[in-house]
Amino acid sequence: FVVLLDTSGSMGDETQGKPKIHTAEDLVASFNSAVPPLDFNATLLTFGKGVHACTGFGAVSTIYGPASYEPGQVANALASIKCAASTTPITEAVDTTSGLLAENTDRIAVIIVSDFKWSDAASATAALSDLKAQHGDRL
Repeated sequence: FVVLLDTSGSMGDETQGKPKIHTAEDLVASFNSAVPPLDFNATLLTFGKGVHACTGFGAVSTIYGPASYEPGQVANALASIKCAASTTPITEAVDTTSGLLAENTDRIAVIIVSDFKWSDAASATAALSDLKAQHGDRL
């Protein structure tokens, strides 16, 4: 599985009294604790800012994997997120995912955790369609 976590500026906005990025991190942490101990490969990507720096243009960062799934290491990677800032490069995140999964012939889950406030939704939709075409019913 691949988790794409939005760390863009809009994720810093508050909803129900807390920043959306905190809700998103909590959701991914909950998912991480619920994954059964099976032989999974996992990747955790962020798109926006928040891992290496909180300024500049949004970027895609691979903070875990692709590697054999280790819940503790995924939790550590999740804890490395410092902020939510900048632009929302979702298309680049999906394209990066496509590249990472290009040779994969197994069943795949791609989980997007976002507020879906993307400036170029048409490009994101096209990239997701390409990813689906690449993997068909295995995705």
